[in-house]
Amino acid sequence: MAECIEKTTVRPEKPKADYAVGRCKPPQWANFKPGHAGYGNPNPGGKPKASRNALQGAFVRKLAADFEKFGNKAIVECRESDPGRYLSIIASIIPKEIEITQPLGELSDEQLDAAAATIRAILHAQADRADSGGSGGDEPAQVVPAVSEAG
Repeated sequence: MAECIEKTTVRPEKPKADYAVGRCKPPQWANFKPGHAGYGNPNPGGKPKASRNALQGAFVRKLAADFEKFGNKAIVECRESDPGRYLSIIASIIPKEIEITQPLGELSDEQLDAAAATIRAILHAQADRADSGGSGGDEPAQVVPAVSEAG
């Protein structure tokens, strides 16, 4: 081990007067210089810009194209052959945290009253059908009027 690694880190002349060394502010001479990865590791070219991103992009594009062709078949096959794995895959892609929003918070009091009245009417109609012996499954669904957006 007679060979020595040449140290390529060069210290600056003097630190700037407006640079205060302290917490999370190391002395400027300790910072790596552009083009050097550390002591004895010159890397003037560095990693080619966007090389990793280009590789990831190409992979994701090819994966998306493959999924377009065979994804539906693979999902069906997974569901039929290994339902437990199928469910674990579904669980893994569902977000761990769900942001709860208040979609009704944007409606005026009048709009909320109209929606509540519509829901009550639907429930009464279903109860009347059940009381009269109708199953409710053979009849077409009732058209529910939309809640107007004007306040």
